[in-house]
Amino acid sequence: KCTNELCKSKMSGRICKWTSTIEAKEFGLKTIETLIDNGVIDSISSLYTMDLDKIASIDRMGKRSAAKMKKELDSHKEMTLAQFIAGYNIEGVGERVIENIINSKKYKTFNDFFAYAESPLRFVCDGVGDTISTKLAQGLEALREDMEKTLTFITIKNPEPKKVVTGGVLVGKSFCFTGAASRPRKELWALVEKNGGVIHESIK
Repeated sequence: KCTNELCKSKMSGRICKWTSTIEAKEFGLKTIETLIDNGVIDSISSLYTMDLDKIASIDRMGKRSAAKMKKELDSHKEMTLAQFIAGYNIEGVGERVIENIINSKKYKTFNDFFAYAESPLRFVCDGVGDTISTKLAQGLEALREDMEKTLTFITIKNPEPKKVVTGGVLVGKSFCFTGAASRPRKELWALVEKNGGVIHESIK
């Protein structure tokens, strides 16, 4: 695995994760790779300053594709803090991990992730072990500059309040789903939480 958070191949995957998170359907992996190869984008923040004329000049794209891309980005500029950080695709760090940290540490803003002790273990809490905390800390440090640029185009909204389940056959039990499944993972997560269980996105 490449450990460089800023390498080209890792960046195309990261941008693809971002556009998937905000549900910008005009941006598949091949499209993203084409935009990178043609010098249109080189980071997540650069999506919001794309040269539309340059996109229009790319073979098999044109003005119509450029306009669709801009429209998609302009219509998806609100997200929760957990979605924002998870959208940067730091290894092992999904939306549930960030939600656990936010709830445990009482974080409210992006800057809260940098305002306290600089130890790589500063994010350890229920559901977040030493390894994930270290990966998150390292990823945030490597990507902070681009994240701050992206925040000038994105509005962070408050998450929808979750119903607290105090009873159920899975109360006191934790679950981590890996690999392929016969049902969508989010559907499985919802079933666990509905019955009082706790979801972890990775092994501690």
